[in-house]
Amino acid sequence: MKPKSAASRIRHMLMSTTLIGMFAASAAPAFADVVKIGLLAPLTGPAAADGQEFQRGVQMAIDEANAAGGVAGDTFELVVGDVKDQSAGNVTSAVERLLGDPGVHFMLTGYASLTNFEIDNMAEAEMPYMLAATSQQTRDIIAPSPDKYMCCWSLTPSFDAYNTDVTLFVEKLAADGKITLPTKKVAIISSDNAYSKTISEGMKKTFKEKGWTITVDEIVPFGEVTDWRSILAKVRENVPDVVINTDYLPGNSASFLNQFLEQPTKSLVFLQYAPSVPEFVELTGKKSDGVIYN
Repeated sequence: MKPKSAASRIRHMLMSTTLIGMFAASAAPAFADVVKIGLLAPLTGPAAADGQEFQRGVQMAIDEANAAGGVAGDTFELVVGDVKDQSAGNVTSAVERLLGDPGVHFMLTGYASLTNFEIDNMAEAEMPYMLAATSQQTRDIIAPSPDKYMCCWSLTPSFDAYNTDVTLFVEKLAADGKITLPTKKVAIISSDNAYSKTISEGMKKTFKEKGWTITVDEIVPFGEVTDWRSILAKVRENVPDVVINTDYLPGNSASFLNQFLEQPTKSLVFLQYAPSVPEFVELTGKKSDGVIYN
């Protein structure tokens, strides 16, 4: 793993360039000298390292726009709402605080809640909102009544390929002679949140359709997990060709990998999203070399 992955750079550059494009394309309200941009982010809690990256990316875009003179003479200010552990209560509190600030004219997030429910709050308030969170949840909310959600846009395309492409990629590695798949067995571990569960369920379906055997199918509660050893003991009882964990929290994912490597099996390891966050690399170092991830 390199210190900062291409995926991580792209994600935060996307947030920054989206803001820059917005500033350039639309005039600020005539009645405001300073236009506030609201950011929802987990600045504390298990996803804090990622949330702090969101904040840095947006601040970079605002600083760049302001240094260029702003838009129509108006400048921009970042206001952050900490969603903490992404629970409904904490997200609602952050959303209400930002919506209650009359100076906030636009809001965005990398991800805020576990289900994107805050989209409804934005629609009710007619607040322009951009999010890069799980696109399937965004689609499920907006598709039944798109006219209701003219305020809200997804920064990410469909996540459906997460359900299928790991299987295809692993089988291509085998076809190219880069790995062997003597058993076609896979162990799949997930976290109890919509993002992780949607991906793991899709993976299970695809692996089964391709003739694989699922040796471990486990789910852990959402939040900090420090001990994966009981699940890893099950993995080692029936050694799979591939071990998958879709828990996206970088601290959890790093703990999982470090504990897997205490008694590693001859398995390819796939981790969802977490390795793109710098904190993961800091916690694993060179131990994460060879891990594959989305």
